[in-house]
Amino acid sequence: MEIESVVLRKTAHCRKNFDCLRDKNDSCCLNVPVTYCVGAKILFVKCVDRLCQYRMSYGHNTVCNCPTRLEIYKKHRK
Repeated sequence: MEIESVVLRKTAHCRKNFDCLRDKNDSCCLNVPVTYCVGAKILFVKCVDRLCQYRMSYGHNTVCNCPTRLEIYKKHRK
């Protein structure tokens, strides 16, 4: 997947070495469904990965703050 370099630089703390950008069907991040997106800026996801620095709890939900994941969602609805 093509993601702009400025977005990739914002994702400097990716512990998964950008697996989501490779042609891997088993990418952890892409296998996590987006439940909804608010204002094309905030992704609510179903995720239990507590090691990701871009995930945070919000009530009973999980928010993904990963710039790369957001860009993938906006471009490909994945």
